[in-house]
Amino acid sequence: MKELRHLLIFAIALMFSLRLSGAVAYPSESILIHTDRKLYISGDALFFSLRLIENGEMTEGNFSQFVYVVLRNKSNQAVQKVCLKLSGSKAYGILHLPDTLSSGSYQLVAFTQWMRNFGEKNFAQVDLCIANLFDKELSGFEIPESMVSLNDSISGQQEISGPVSIEGVGNSEYKCGGTVQLKFMLSDTLAKWGDFSISVREAIPGEAFDRSNEKITNYQPFPEKLLFLPEKSNQILSGTVKRKKGSEEKQEIILLSANDSLVNLQYSTTGNPGQFQFELPAYYEGKDLYLYTPGKDSYTMPELELRDKFELMPGSFPNTEKPSEAIINLIRTHQDFARISRYYNLSQDYKFSVKEPEELHQPRMFMSAGSTIYTRDYLPLENFEEISREILPSVQVKKSGSSWSLQVEDEVHHGFLQGNAAVFLNGVLVQDNSEIKEWGSSRIEKIEVLKRLLIYGSLRFEGVVGIMGKEGETMVVPNNPGMIKTRQPLVLNFGRPVFKVNSEKSVKTTPDFRSLLYWDPDFRISGKESGTIEFAGSLHQGEYIVELKGMTSDGRLIHEWKTITITR
Repeated sequence: MKELRHLLIFAIALMFSLRLSGAVAYPSESILIHTDRKLYISGDALFFSLRLIENGEMTEGNFSQFVYVVLRNKSNQAVQKVCLKLSGSKAYGILHLPDTLSSGSYQLVAFTQWMRNFGEKNFAQVDLCIANLFDKELSGFEIPESMVSLNDSISGQQEISGPVSIEGVGNSEYKCGGTVQLKFMLSDTLAKWGDFSISVREAIPGEAFDRSNEKITNYQPFPEKLLFLPEKSNQILSGTVKRKKGSEEKQEIILLSANDSLVNLQYSTTGNPGQFQFELPAYYEGKDLYLYTPGKDSYTMPELELRDKFELMPGSFPNTEKPSEAIINLIRTHQDFARISRYYNLSQDYKFSVKEPEELHQPRMFMSAGSTIYTRDYLPLENFEEISREILPSVQVKKSGSSWSLQVEDEVHHGFLQGNAAVFLNGVLVQDNSEIKEWGSSRIEKIEVLKRLLIYGSLRFEGVVGIMGKEGETMVVPNNPGMIKTRQPLVLNFGRPVFKVNSEKSVKTTPDFRSLLYWDPDFRISGKESGTIEFAGSLHQGEYIVELKGMTSDGRLIHEWKTITITR
């Protein structure tokens, strides 16, 4: 919460200073996205790389550290979605395309939450085509007009020398199953280094290729309302409060709890217009989270609405056209190759390196409990009142008609604290203590007791009692009015794929018909030194594209390509 406040103060100061100076929006973020192919068969692996460009350059300490990637269809339905954390302004990953995808046009969209402030037209997107593995007719299949040119062959298009040279080592043509070596070098002296991703894939007949440099997005003037904060260290969970008709306009307290063995309540208040935000460390990834307001009944409880961080407005897909007969034949060939690979149980010829997971620190509301009781250490007790009386001398039950509350012993002054203790069940604050009355030894694993006054924002807890259920009971939480449940998305950390070089003999003894021969999302060239890649050609002859995309040290966005031929 402390860092979130700092971000809010920074954002307000930034907006104020920019208005005074008349400057355009700052910082400016753009994403350069590269996919290993343009055309896929359902069931394929889709490789991609991302490079975040801030104010025209790649930097180590970016404003944003989290990038969201969505693969969507023309109906704006998310087929796949993933969140990645940048490392040195870069990230890369893989999406496994479901067999059930229908044939048609798709888009891969990448963005940061900060970029949302300036509209989705600034998001990075790549238009792709996916053909269903079992769709042999391909009657409704269309491709973007920009994907093909009037040329029958990619090699018929004029090649223009650029700042990066791509050369074959020793050969201009390569045999099926043979070893291919390619050398990359910066061909001018303006750049000290280049940072790229490289794919080697089968060419699409008549494929159009734009060799011009990519353009960096120019943002509109700074928005009137800053709705999205930059996610610099941790992800931010945000939403809005919708008050019921006729209810008083006022600031609301929003509480967030994880379904956890620790009492780890988080606290936020709504700003104008009724928005709230929580900064969540990596510890919360993949956990069930509960949001609610304290002390509210179902009649006065405002409605909480979370913002979907992957949500996209309906996109603008390019004009499409019927594919040529040559492209249809290529798709049908690769559908056959995919079925052969499945029959022989062949996997793509790559492996992933493994990144060590970061150490996760458990956030908690207090440093340590005053006492912890495990029910297994005692004889079985039927309900919580018996537990309090027999094995929790520091907690006593107070009854008042049909309701009852708990009081906790003060560890400093001794005696019991005067107010009611806060009770947490599996990490969630209990609004009605009667919900734990029937919880006995058979359901409770342990009880933590904090024996002192705790002030948390405007909340005052006269001690804390935390109850954790046994296996099978750990997901049971109080039935608080208006509470909503969500799950913090996992931030995936992909290793770098390593494509192996098989011997010519091993390739020829298996039905190897790969259309993707090589993929490296993190290829760097320094100064006058050349970089070399090596991989095995498949048994499928034809034209292949060597595509390189990235950025040089002097801020140029590079998109280079070269054709190679695989022959028998």
